[in-house]
Amino acid sequence: MTIQLTACFGLDRHGQILAVIDGLPGVGAHKSPEQLEQLSRQLKQIANDARMGVRGVRYYPEDV
Repeated sequence: MTIQLTACFGLDRHGQILAVIDGLPGVGAHKSPEQLEQLSRQLKQIANDARMGVRGVRYYPEDV
């Protein structure tokens, strides 16, 4: 099952890049190794997008 994440990109009050992420699994989440790998890929993509200056709201994965 795909985990749908939503990231809102912007800057914090000190002008530093910030991504606010909704949809992360909560405390005690049970995930298979494949689901954990997918979550890792999504988080890496969010980090890369933040570094590249993406702003606004994006969905990960985009095709869901």
